[in-house]
Amino acid sequence: MKYHSNINAIHISQLPDIWDGEGTYSNTMIYQHTPTRHNREQCMEYLMRKIRQLEKKIADGTDSRALMTRWTNQREMYQAIWNLLNLHKL
Repeated sequence: MKYHSNINAIHISQLPDIWDGEGTYSNTMIYQHTPTRHNREQCMEYLMRKIRQLEKKIADGTDSRALMTRWTNQREMYQAIWNLLNLHKL
């Protein structure tokens, strides 16, 4: 039996590790993204990056008052979460 390769044929091993799925004989693929859990340091880095972005927007101050209020509230929320993650466990 000769195997004919199809240009569109993708083997399941070629998908990144974050995708979980199965291939079928009809060359259709059923897969879903399984997100990885982030550790504390990655969450803190993400929050600090978002805080800096929002502070830059607030310091620029060229947008409407409603947006400035929204960004200030978001920054305060991210800062509170960052402070909570920064607490040492007993």
